[in-house]
Amino acid sequence: MNRVLVIAILLALYLILCGNSRICAQSLSEPEKNFEFLWNAYDANYAIFKAKHIDWQALYNIYRPKVSSKTSDDELFDIISDLLGHLNDNHVRLVSKNPDREFRSGLLYEMFGKKNLSEFKNAFRTRPVPETYFKAPLTETGNNIFAYGWIDDNIGYFHFNSFDNMEVTEKAIDEIIAKFKDAKAIIADVRRNGGGDDRLGQLIASRFADKKRLYMTTRDRDGKKHDDFDPPKRFFVEPRGPLQFTKTVILLTNRLSISAAENFTLAMRILPHVTVVGDFTSGCFADLYPMQLPNGWRFSLSQNLFLDYNGFCWEGIGVPPDIKVSCDYNNWSDKNDRILETAVSLIKYGKLGLLDEQEGLASTVSLVELLKRETGKEGIDKAIEKFNGRYGSGDKNFYVDFFELLSLGNNMLQAGQEEKGKKIFELASWLFPGVSAVNETQGFGYLSLGKKKEAIRHFREAISQKLTNTSPYSRKFSDYLGDDLMVRLLSDGYQGMVKEYEILKEKYPLFVNENLLNTLGYSLLGSKLTSEAILVFRLNVEKYPESGNTYDSLAEAYMNAGNKELAIENYERSLKLNPGNTNAVEQLKKIRGK
Repeated sequence: MNRVLVIAILLALYLILCGNSRICAQSLSEPEKNFEFLWNAYDANYAIFKAKHIDWQALYNIYRPKVSSKTSDDELFDIISDLLGHLNDNHVRLVSKNPDREFRSGLLYEMFGKKNLSEFKNAFRTRPVPETYFKAPLTETGNNIFAYGWIDDNIGYFHFNSFDNMEVTEKAIDEIIAKFKDAKAIIADVRRNGGGDDRLGQLIASRFADKKRLYMTTRDRDGKKHDDFDPPKRFFVEPRGPLQFTKTVILLTNRLSISAAENFTLAMRILPHVTVVGDFTSGCFADLYPMQLPNGWRFSLSQNLFLDYNGFCWEGIGVPPDIKVSCDYNNWSDKNDRILETAVSLIKYGKLGLLDEQEGLASTVSLVELLKRETGKEGIDKAIEKFNGRYGSGDKNFYVDFFELLSLGNNMLQAGQEEKGKKIFELASWLFPGVSAVNETQGFGYLSLGKKKEAIRHFREAISQKLTNTSPYSRKFSDYLGDDLMVRLLSDGYQGMVKEYEILKEKYPLFVNENLLNTLGYSLLGSKLTSEAILVFRLNVEKYPESGNTYDSLAEAYMNAGNKELAIENYERSLKLNPGNTNAVEQLKKIRGK
């Protein structure tokens, strides 16, 4: 037989067998299976390979031969830790309960190591500046997240240690700005800030904004290739709230300014009256995505690409200060703060001028906002005609936000303007061809209107698009599985969904799990399909009866349906399985009126 033909037949047989992940998994030992799962999960989801110039395949070639059926758990943990260490990413973590070990990639772990992680965490519970620098003790506000006070009669200071709770943050920052509105300068401090919700950083920065400026774009990993991303999300800082402080502002940063604190730094440094003083930030910007290995070990990865207004990625580097001041990270109780002292000197003697930040003013006119406004005045067809003209003009002041466009189309559907909504979604499909979110958004829009036939059609289109460019290890593949189960439920009822679940579970045992059903249930709940959500949560309880979270979700769905008796029953079951479920405790108090 021809040698080429033999090779082709063997290759075809391999592909047929390995099309079923269960067969492939059975051919590997447990250590090998877990290594392969982790490597493939990063290969399919990690967003920063290209930005960091990391050859992930080359690293596989080094570390995969070290894993065999004889590899112990401790040895496997060490091998995977060494592999992940090359990513230099504080958001990359590996945690095992058996053996009881934890690894974190990136600068912070290198600085402090596992033995000193407790000391490192304790540092975030104290303010970075000794009280001796202030006229009076700092005032704590915003659930003790914020602290502020006067350094002298002209310089106000505030520190905050996290980005948590929108309502609390808004009230706190407005209190602080009002207090310092007559100050000569304000020093804002995000050292020892562990991060949180980026929207809160945007809110705080808006109190210092002079005008609308682009400061950051993000893109989620979406596709098999390392440089496959969905359309960009744009982040702007612009004046919001009752007051803006646009006099001299100095932002203090160092290596303990982490994640959302770094994105906040990107927002502040684009303002011409803000000077950044201190050290580089930590160097981890992206959103953290948690996953789990087949053996139960938990790990996390960075799922999106964060770029500054200029399109540069600071991952693994950190945002550089305008004025660098060296830091001693080994002395938490140092009574001298050189960074703060430098900031005060700059305010008193430096005669700081406005920085040239013109670049951030480009791409700040939303074509979708103009489209929305002109649709109301001139009709949808004329508005789209104007949109196309501006879009093709090449004017750098204009930008099109994909998610803003989808929101506009969905809002039109919700308002009963179906034809207008269709045209907006057609425009989105033309501008962003092949992006499954267009059909998926339409699907949920029609679901909320009770038009299941239309919803199913769009979900099937989304499923088809996802399958063409998705690895089974990617987050998008989970979306595909969820959409498939949803279509089965809507078209064939509960039994049809159960049957499809069993087929998918047999074919993809590592990916059809409790979390998949839980996410699907909440998608339905968010679309006000409460009875359908209850069916999904009931299936999850049936398949994972030892999980307290499945009962908690089912109880919430029963609460939405107004069935307090079943809500109480399932919250109690959840508590029995997980006594630490504080949500169940709080919900039971509310239901019982205590």
